Amino acid sequence: MLLANIRGGINSLMAEVLEDHIRHHLLSPERSSAPPHELAEDMIELVRAYLK
Repeated sequence: MLLANIRGGINSLMAEVLEDHIRHHLLSPERSSAPPHELAEDMIELVRAYLK
């Protein structure tokens, strides 16, 4: 039980870190070749689904 809880916590933390990375690096205003907002949101959803 403890290991399952730890794994869930780590996966949640990893999802937060990746979401922040995607938002910071792909959606930053200084990037001239930034992908559309919808694409970044789709990537975040994909990461969250994978780490669930």
